[in-house]
Amino acid sequence: MSQGMDNLERNNDLISTNANSLVVGKGVHIKGEIYNCQLLKLEGIIEGKVDDVANLSVERDGKFDGTAIVGYANVSGSINGQLTIKDRLTITANGTVEGKITYGELEIGRGGTLNGKVKRNTVLSSGIDNSPSGNQL
Repeated sequence: MSQGMDNLERNNDLISTNANSLVVGKGVHIKGEIYNCQLLKLEGIIEGKVDDVANLSVERDGKFDGTAIVGYANVSGSINGQLTIKDRLTITANGTVEGKITYGELEIGRGGTLNGKVKRNTVLSSGIDNSPSGNQL
C-alpha cells in the first residue's frame, strides 16, 4: 500500500477520534476561511482560504478553489489555486491539482494531474536548505 493511502487511512481514523476535524459533505458549498484544523475532509466544494490545517483530504467529488497552507494533502478530487504543502502532496489516479504549488514531497498516481507553477520546498523543518546550493538559514 502506498504511503499516501496510509495517510488517508490515518486521516479517516482522525475523523472518528479527533474533535478538531471538519467534513464538508457532498453537495455542500462553503465560501470563506477555515483555520486550525487537524483534518479537513472535502467531499463538497470550498472556495476561499484554508490555513493551519494538518491534513487536507480532497475526495473524488471534492473541489477546492483558493489558497491553502497545509501539512499533508491527499487529492482524489480537484484543487485550483495557490497551495503550499509543508510535507507530502499525494495526487491519486483521479486527482487534479492546478495553480501555484509548493510542496515538500510529491507522489502522483498513474492518471493523476499536476499543472501550473510547481516548486519543491527544499527547506527542511530543521531550517537547513537541502538543495545543492542551499545554506543554513
